[in-house]
Amino acid sequence: ADAMASMASAGLWPTVDAQASYSRSHSAPRIMSLGGREQEIPGTTSDSFSASLPMSYELDLWGRVRSGMFAADEDVMAFRADVETAATTIAANVAERWFDVVQTRALRKLLDRQRKINDTYLELVEMRFDQADASLAEIYQQQQQIQAIDAQLELLVAQGQNADLQLAVLVGKPPGAVVGTKRDELPNLPTVPAVGVPAQLLQRRPDLRAARHRAVAADYRLGEAIAARFPTFALSGSVGFSAPDVASFFESFVWNFMGSMSASIWDGGRRAAEVNRNEAVVKERLYAYGQTLLTALLEVESSLTMERSQGRNIDVLRRQVDTANRTLESARRRYRSGLGDFLPVLTALRSLEVAEQS
Repeated sequence: ADAMASMASAGLWPTVDAQASYSRSHSAPRIMSLGGREQEIPGTTSDSFSASLPMSYELDLWGRVRSGMFAADEDVMAFRADVETAATTIAANVAERWFDVVQTRALRKLLDRQRKINDTYLELVEMRFDQADASLAEIYQQQQQIQAIDAQLELLVAQGQNADLQLAVLVGKPPGAVVGTKRDELPNLPTVPAVGVPAQLLQRRPDLRAARHRAVAADYRLGEAIAARFPTFALSGSVGFSAPDVASFFESFVWNFMGSMSASIWDGGRRAAEVNRNEAVVKERLYAYGQTLLTALLEVESSLTMERSQGRNIDVLRRQVDTANRTLESARRRYRSGLGDFLPVLTALRSLEVAEQS
């Protein structure tokens, strides 16, 4: 895009070329009749040396060249914003995959702890079974609980490996070299940054800036297409030297200058159609900019709403874990005292484990 902008701005300057030539010619002898007598005129050999600097310059009276240059500058800024969008997307993907890796590790750590607790409960049930205080069904129920945790652990191993591989691909490093092997706890997040007013999205989001620059570039190209329908005025000329021999080469300075005008009388409607096409492109880019703006506002508002809801959801989950702990403790006391069977204990334990995982 930078190179295209440089090419577009070059039209504001004159074009200067350099030319140098050398020619040698020879004419054959000729027979001519002079006074009734034939006479031979010998052939001649001649040299010609020339060097010149041809120049041409288009007078940009209607702003055609300037419009193309401004459009190319807007393209540069749009592509730069595209690069920022890509960088933001990559950063977000890296952060998400990093959280996935740590989350699976934290969940595996939790499931390992829950499995040890379930093993302890299985030993308790087996002891009560040996004392004829528990049934075989209660043992099977507790074994099913342990097997369910083992199944979850197997899936978590695969999910953790996949997240680690995806993160390694994103940052171009070997798997396992990005997140420390001992990192198994999620960090405490800072407060949500100030969002400001919606209009600040125009400066903050690179996708919005890119869409706006492309709309402005399309408008400049419309002006370029309109200016192309008007006559073109140009200046041309050259300065240099021309001589039949090297000795007198710099003594024969030559120059010429010329002004010209050209205009299209009939082109089958091609230029008019190009204007119509650019008008349609301007509308398209404006609608795309509006859609991008609406999408950005929707994404931000949805994210803020989800952030608030997730915060309240976490508070409810913490209370749910506390309630599940108290329920489990109450059911366990009744079971130990022989006032109830193992099913309430199993149900309360499962509810507590699900709440902790959530």
